[in-house]
Order: sequence, then C-alpha cells, then structure tokens
Amino acid sequence: MPRATHLSDSERAQIDAIKTAGWSNRRIAARLGRSFNCINTFVNNPDHYETNKKSGAPKKLTDRDTRSIIRLASNSMKSCNDIKNELKLDLLNSMPNRLFSIISTGGKPTKY
Repeated sequence: MPRATHLSDSERAQIDAIKTAGWSNRRIAARLGRSFNCINTFVNNPDHYETNKKSGAPKKLTDRDTRSIIRLASNSMKSCNDIKNELKLDLLNSMPNRLFSIISTGGKPTKY
C-alpha cells in the first residue's frame, strides 16, 4: 500500500485552527480524511513535521579534514600515518585504509 502525501499548508493551517477550537486529534482526522497518526505527529511537533532524522553513527572525518587529507596527499609523498599525525587526527589504526579510499575517490563518498 503506497504512502499518503504529506499535509499541505492549508491542511496544516486547518489543523492549527481546529485544534485551538478544542477538537480532539481523532475528530480532526475524521474531518480532514487523514489518519490519526498523521494528525497526531503534526500536532505533537509541528516544527519538525516532514523532516527526516539522521541515522547511523556520526562521521569521524569532517569535510574540512577530508579536504586537508586530499591536499596533503596530492602535494607530497607522505604515508597515511604521516598525514594522520601531521593533521593531528584522532583516528583508529585501521583508518589509513579509509584515508587511502578517500584519496583514491577524490573525497567522494566511499562504502565505509
């Protein structure tokens, strides 16, 4: 079964107006022909409606670190450990392999 469309701006305004009038979320859902969960999600947190949560662990390398690695690798013949030490990156011992993949892809996303 396909997903329904997100609430339009006019529907959001209607929900805000009806909610201030004291209607329940179930009654609003029946009136607009939307699911209770859709209305409830919007009413509970209207500022974050239709935004996605970031999943997964945070990146260990910032975009700035990636650019610095690429610049150092392209301008010198330094090893990954030398680059890691020079940039004072707090990385694991397995990270030189990741640095090689960053350098070889030119900073584009890798499979890591």
